[in-house]
Amino acid sequence: MRPWQRLNRWLQNVPVEDPLDRRNAPMLQVVLAVPGVLVPAMLALELAQMPGFGAVQAISLALTAFLWSCFWLLRRGRFRLAASLAVVASLVMMGLNYQSYGLKSQLGLQVTHLLPLLFAGLLLGRGAIWRTLAAIGVILMLGAWVDLAGAGDAVAERHEVAANLLSAGLGFVVVAAILDRLVSASRRAIRR
Repeated sequence: MRPWQRLNRWLQNVPVEDPLDRRNAPMLQVVLAVPGVLVPAMLALELAQMPGFGAVQAISLALTAFLWSCFWLLRRGRFRLAASLAVVASLVMMGLNYQSYGLKSQLGLQVTHLLPLLFAGLLLGRGAIWRTLAAIGVILMLGAWVDLAGAGDAVAERHEVAANLLSAGLGFVVVAAILDRLVSASRRAIRR
């Protein structure tokens, strides 16, 4: 048996009852393992070039530990807990970015900011889509608030912040509605 086949078989060998969760378990393990390996590798390279340990390096280690904890939970059959924690962690990181840099600076990254919404829907179901969308709405408003704080009294800048918030929010709502329909159809198809 080839190494990739052995790895695939090992990834599929997870004690998960739900058929859809069992199908998604290998993908979630890869999604957790890739940054779980890359983050410490990048940290090691960084430390080799510039020795010194600070807050950023501590956060990298904490993120690595978190990713491998989720991986461990999944390997023990706790698929929903691992997936939920991964979605929540990605929302927290997203929120920290919006709090630090505002909404406007994040507009170009919104394709990647769809990931928590996509993972919530594909891994956790329809209810998780809407809970995640609500959290993203709060995050977008936080980013808009940061932008407003920096806008001063300029009316044009305030209008731009409102337009950015509306545009970003509507984009996430449209994706959530489409994802809701896809998740509903896929769950029905698997139950047949």
